[in-house]
Amino acid sequence: MLANNRVLKEREIGRAVFGWGLFVGCLMWALIAHGAENVLKEIEFSTLPGDQLQLRFVFEGNAVAPKAFHTDNPARIVLDFPGVRSGLARKNIKIDTGVVTQVNVVEGGGRTRVVVNLAASVPYQIETKDRLVLVALGGAAATPAPVARVGAASGMPVQQVEK
Repeated sequence: MLANNRVLKEREIGRAVFGWGLFVGCLMWALIAHGAENVLKEIEFSTLPGDQLQLRFVFEGNAVAPKAFHTDNPARIVLDFPGVRSGLARKNIKIDTGVVTQVNVVEGGGRTRVVVNLAASVPYQIETKDRLVLVALGGAAATPAPVARVGAASGMPVQQVEK
């Protein structure tokens, strides 16, 4: 009888340890999975030669190429970054440089949406490089300058608008 009680207690303890282990394991997995999300850390902009403006989106990890579309009325460019959360302090960022008036950032549904409000529709080009997404707006071909030259070779200051 004593042996049976001892076996039952060992099974109960084993089940309790297994249950807690499973709970802690799931909790750790959830924390790791949540931490694996990429974060939009900064938005910067600079003027480029040829009536162009470049927006720089800086990410904590490697940048993800956004799904993008534009509207003409009102003039906007919309960038959707799947699996990215916003680490920005503000949702509405006033630019008022070139054709860009304001940038709005909204997070939800497992993505971050960036809406670039424009004074007028212009051609644009998107480039993803390392931890950056570069959006060149305006000019004839809207060709972005390489990251190393932005603000350096052009002599134009890079302005950080959000961190």
